[in-house]
Amino acid sequence: MIDKQWRDRLHAYLGGMVKGLEGVPLAIGAIEDHVHLLVGLTPSHRLDYFLRDLKADSSERVDKEIGRKIFGWPKGYGAFSLSPSNIEGANEPVLSQERDHQRKTFQEESFRRPQATH
Repeated sequence: MIDKQWRDRLHAYLGGMVKGLEGVPLAIGAIEDHVHLLVGLTPSHRLDYFLRDLKADSSERVDKEIGRKIFGWPKGYGAFSLSPSNIEGANEPVLSQERDHQRKTFQEESFRRPQATH
């Protein structure tokens, strides 16, 4: 779980890591059980390697900051690509995670079933 007491530090660390991996952090937002990142990557990036490194290093950093092993990312991830014209509109949903998930949980948002149409 991502505690509010250290969430801002996690955001800052993730942003620094993205830069260290030669990406561009555009927006980072988290709530208790997940993080959304809007990141600019180059064609030479391998998304699976990028996220593997980001998750491993950030887990280690959180554990060091907290002083005990309490944090880990789940296996897997969801990723979407955006055209340059859609990047600005994607900032708000990433940054407003806490507010948005007060209305609808991550699970409800991610796993909603399509409505039947007749």
